[in-house]
Amino acid sequence: AFGALPAGTLIAEQGTFTMVVTATAGPATGDATVPVDVTVSATGPLTTTDQTISTFNGASLTITKEVSLDLGATFAASGSGKPGDTLTYRITVSNGGAGNATAVVVTDPMPAYTTYTPGSAKSDPTATTYVLAATVLTDIVDAPIPDPYDFTGTTATLTVGTLAGGATTVLYYKVTIQ
Repeated sequence: AFGALPAGTLIAEQGTFTMVVTATAGPATGDATVPVDVTVSATGPLTTTDQTISTFNGASLTITKEVSLDLGATFAASGSGKPGDTLTYRITVSNGGAGNATAVVVTDPMPAYTTYTPGSAKSDPTATTYVLAATVLTDIVDAPIPDPYDFTGTTATLTVGTLAGGATTVLYYKVTIQ
């Protein structure tokens, strides 16, 4: 007669319980990580020796930008040219997380004294050179609503939309040095 012991205190005893886990994402940090605070509440005893495993299935975006001086055949982290030269930019957006990244928009400042080359924006999930990029991204000039690809003034705005966990897309566009 051990008396009435709470469930889970006898060796090999099993029970059914319900646990509600609420995760609150904090502000994103500079390295594209999102801190998550997990609060666990349950009915019945919950001690510090209970093991809690939390899995965050969120998105984890990495964005890299490179430039080409040879019309998009080879790319480097930096480069320079003279007036009249064309620079081709390659922006790679990768989601290393397990969850989808939704409403992804890349806003990229174009260098001073450059002009966007109309019709040059492209995208492709696997292309490594500008020529291989399959999808042309159309900038709708004077669109009545915000346009998904916009190269107004000194900013390139490229809408990716949803990027699935583990997926990558590559964006390209050209500018001419004035």
